[in-house]
Amino acid sequence: MGYFSNQSGIMRRYLREEGAWETHLNKTANSILSAISREKPKFVAVLGSGWLLDIPMQEMLQQGILVKLVDIVHPTRIVHMYRNHKGVEIVECDITNSIQQIWNFCKRSKSISYQHIIEDIRKSGLSGVLDVDLVLSINILSQLHVLIVDFLESKTELGRSQKNEIISAIQQAHIDLLPAGRSLLITDCEEESYDENNHLVGVNPRVIAHMDHWQKKDSWQWQFDTKRMFSGDQKVILNVASYWKEKPPK
Repeated sequence: MGYFSNQSGIMRRYLREEGAWETHLNKTANSILSAISREKPKFVAVLGSGWLLDIPMQEMLQQGILVKLVDIVHPTRIVHMYRNHKGVEIVECDITNSIQQIWNFCKRSKSISYQHIIEDIRKSGLSGVLDVDLVLSINILSQLHVLIVDFLESKTELGRSQKNEIISAIQQAHIDLLPAGRSLLITDCEEESYDENNHLVGVNPRVIAHMDHWQKKDSWQWQFDTKRMFSGDQKVILNVASYWKEKPPK
């Protein structure tokens, strides 16, 4: 389904941008450290940890925090770096809890029931993975659906409304499973596109789920694609925000 190549592509884009991501990565790391300073967790889970470009691992480990790295695929370099570290637990896990079901369903049926997929997505759960003091969902919310939808489009006739319903279900399930009072979410919310004259030509939403009970803590811009290789010949800037999940009123 492309998870290995997608992960390699993230690192290639980071290197190709030649430092353009640094402001975003620093803002992300500082938001995490601010939450840690406030909450003082002993055990932290990082969902969709990947290359850890935006995660202040050394600062957390120096504070004696136990860190659980959760992803469906971990880069070999990250595994080698932390597999024997007493403060790090590496967990292979599909944080959407839907990839296996979608794979199996596409293999056994050409007339796919999209409603069946959506029902499976809404049942998502991460038993044991979220049993920590602080959960970090960092720069992954807008990406969770991408390879799943690409796979469905390659195997079925996926209509626009069905596609949007699946995207919304995946994002909403992820937001809803994050525990209140101990979850920090950082995500790109909008994509801005600029032409060769640096004129804004379009703004597209990146998150279509509802953010009930989430308090916005900070916002900034991510110079995501200054080389104009992500969206045709346009430069792409992402509007990013950090959120804290409040406990709902009793």
